[in-house]
Amino acid sequence: MRVAILSRKRSLYSTKRLIEECKKQELEPVVLNPLKCDIIIGKKNDFLYYNKRRLESIDVVIPRIGSSITQYGISVLRRFLDMGVPSVANPEGIARARDKFQALQILSNSGLLVPQTIMVRNPANISKAIDRVGGVPVIIKLIRGTQGVGVIILESKQSAASTVEALWRMGRHILIQQYIIESRGMDMRIMVVDGKVVASCRRIARFGEFRSNIHQGAVGEPLELTPEQQEVAEKAAGIFGLGVAGVDMLESVKGMMVLEVNASPGFEGIEKITGDNVAKPIIEYAKRLALQKNNL
Repeated sequence: MRVAILSRKRSLYSTKRLIEECKKQELEPVVLNPLKCDIIIGKKNDFLYYNKRRLESIDVVIPRIGSSITQYGISVLRRFLDMGVPSVANPEGIARARDKFQALQILSNSGLLVPQTIMVRNPANISKAIDRVGGVPVIIKLIRGTQGVGVIILESKQSAASTVEALWRMGRHILIQQYIIESRGMDMRIMVVDGKVVASCRRIARFGEFRSNIHQGAVGEPLELTPEQQEVAEKAAGIFGLGVAGVDMLESVKGMMVLEVNASPGFEGIEKITGDNVAKPIIEYAKRLALQKNNL
């Protein structure tokens, strides 16, 4: 069985772990850089080429698509689906999860709690927007960003207004979001595979920092979820149709809030924090999809 891993670098931790686990389960991993895939449509049979060779005999796909190549990566993934190759994540779910504002809309409309968030483009409305999300301090986020990059906390309306306007001049689309004071710089990263939680940890921001991303210097500890926390995480992943997802949540006075659903989550941090083998259930899930497709 051949497992295609869409990833730009074999050396990335999560990609290496997926390769290792494939080999343990006697599967053949095939790492494909999406940017080296050529899609041909408009002929009697549409094709997908990699390094000038037609791609064939792929049984299942695991997309590890970085945010900078989302659109092209999704097009490649969609071509695999058109060819009848199953994937652990659907392209529409990846696209919706990558747009932070659209993702929050979908989560909220599905009955899950999310931080109060507003998207604004008129400079004259910034002050009112801040009031609508509970006042300062506020979080400013780029609509597309990962690993805590493009996330800023601002303590005054004046600094918020100047920062937002500077980002607009750079052509960036931003969100103004409520700062959940009671979270105290802590949140949860929960890995969900095939609708079930397989690993979870609490992330704690380093001193003087509000972002709890491991890539921003946060530390983590293993976390045993309550039934409510597990249910929320599994529902959040399912809403986007993602067979593999990293769900970020935090505790608020109103209950569990979902911050984000990551469609191609890295799992170096959570594996090292918890000691759980996250790659194994991902490969097992991919294998089940391939077997179902082949009716074996």
